[in-house]
Amino acid sequence: METTIDEKEISQFNIPNQDWWDENGSFSSLHKMTPCRIEYIIQVIRKNIIKQNKYKNHKICNNLKILDIGCGGGILCEPLAKLGGKVTGIDASIGAIKIANNHAKIMGLKIDYECKSIENFSPKSDFDLVIASEVIEHVANREIFFENIKKICKSETSIVFTTINKSLPGIVFGKFAAEYILKLVPKDTHDWRKFITPKELYNEARESGIILNNLTGIVPDFLNNEFKLSSFLGINYAASGIILK
Repeated sequence: METTIDEKEISQFNIPNQDWWDENGSFSSLHKMTPCRIEYIIQVIRKNIIKQNKYKNHKICNNLKILDIGCGGGILCEPLAKLGGKVTGIDASIGAIKIANNHAKIMGLKIDYECKSIENFSPKSDFDLVIASEVIEHVANREIFFENIKKICKSETSIVFTTINKSLPGIVFGKFAAEYILKLVPKDTHDWRKFITPKELYNEARESGIILNNLTGIVPDFLNNEFKLSSFLGINYAASGIILK
């Protein structure tokens, strides 16, 4: 079976007792980015899943079946569960899944975690929302990745991606500045050759029946030590749409 797993990439996230939940540790950038990611996901739900508009933001995921692909230690799964989502998180790193499970128990959250890659995952139910956040730039084969997303989704499932632009600013800031100067992520976390432009993402996803209808930039706000949504797509960006079958 062809695989999306890059063993070298997985080894970066498979360190025992890795500091996933230390907001000032190796994954500080993900913690800083998460409020921004949640803001974007709320916008996507309101746009693409009309039935949810009866809920206020703090319950916007109420009764939604959500899959987080490449969930890592659960940094995004937990706030989605707190918003009412029925969340499943999958990741090929057994170390990350163990940490995610333990932290969810500590927080009293019911989240279904599985140590699986997308091609080995057999969903127990249809998902309303599928998220792959900061994942595409780590997979070995994007075509297989997109095809397997489509396989596990129903028609009109909402999709959210976030990733790094394969642009000069994306490579300079998303790779070299983030890893070597600002030290937002550990060295060698990213291979810039696997970054993807918004145009490439749109076209490759479309070939697999994933129709993207929104692109939004995610930029650092150094003044407030956080990230914010922006029209500038040059570094990090989010993309969303729906599955057509």
